[in-house]
Amino acid sequence: MYRIRLKTNKRVDEYGKDDTATVGVRLKNGELRYMRWQGFTLTIEHPVKLRVEGFTLDPGWDPRNTSSVMPRWHQLRDDEFLLGSYGAGVVKTYLPFTIVTETGRGAAPGRGGAHPEKS
Repeated sequence: MYRIRLKTNKRVDEYGKDDTATVGVRLKNGELRYMRWQGFTLTIEHPVKLRVEGFTLDPGWDPRNTSSVMPRWHQLRDDEFLLGSYGAGVVKTYLPFTIVTETGRGAAPGRGGAHPEKS
């Protein structure tokens, strides 16, 4: 199941497809604006860079299930963002997860798919 991690002060929270949250969006002038996040999307209306701590594709861990394993999280560096989509007053994380850099020139080397023309 797709999940993202967001950091608020010293607390880190996880959000999935049915959750809503507030996420930082990098503006063209370099500022960070916080907007309502509402899940995931397969299309991009208006591309945005989302400030998140990390993401996972692994299913959630269930301590009652002995075959359940802890999810493997992909942490983002300070100059990395997830590609997202803005529309109807909310932002969503684009799938497949795409890491874009601070300069907007696509994924950092060796760090996943890139859509440079959309960053």
